[in-house]
Amino acid sequence: MNSQLKLHLFLATLIVAFPWTTFAAPREFNVTGVARVFYEPDAYDVAFSVVTEDVDIQKCKSTHLAKLENVSAYLRGKKESIISLKHDATTLAQRYDSMNSITRVFRRFETGYVARIKGVEKQLLELQEGLVTAGVTDILGVDLFAQNMPELMERARKDAIKEAKKKAALAAEELGWTLAGPVHMSFQDVEWWKDHKVSSGFASRVYTYDMTKRTALTTFITSTVNVTFQYEVNQ
Repeated sequence: MNSQLKLHLFLATLIVAFPWTTFAAPREFNVTGVARVFYEPDAYDVAFSVVTEDVDIQKCKSTHLAKLENVSAYLRGKKESIISLKHDATTLAQRYDSMNSITRVFRRFETGYVARIKGVEKQLLELQEGLVTAGVTDILGVDLFAQNMPELMERARKDAIKEAKKKAALAAEELGWTLAGPVHMSFQDVEWWKDHKVSSGFASRVYTYDMTKRTALTTFITSTVNVTFQYEVNQ
């Protein structure tokens, strides 16, 4: 018996002993769960800067340094409410101003800060007022958040998972399926705040910004979870 015949007989024996079975691909479907957790801000990131301009560079420098010392003294007095403080290096630039065919060169010193403070909005307003009085010329923006943000995010994710599970269970019940469990999951987390009335001067010089135009903000975290479930069709 030659080797080729032996191979054919061996394959035939395998087919008889182990009949081929057709395996269907697992049935899957996707659901999305969305949860939103509202919170009241108790911490703020305030970006601000001190800008000094003058045609005389030495006078501009001395005036700017005096402003920085005043701002630093004010911030030291607020150390109990300041979580962290970032201080950028001072930059020097030139600005050309032409009027009546005469061009003047202004020297411009600028120093930027970002202060993270804790407290309610009243304290935020008091801080900005104090900064302006101390010599700050620009309030560049305010970011709102909560100090327990990780706990809030975890709560939003748990609620999103619960909603996804409810949707999957409802779909299985209505369609006559049996859930076999989740096989894949991904999150998308977003932090939102909505200002119901925005001041047009919010990002410009502080002396053009009317604090009375600010109203309450709606702040919340949204977590979206995408879950893939396997299921079986009930016969």
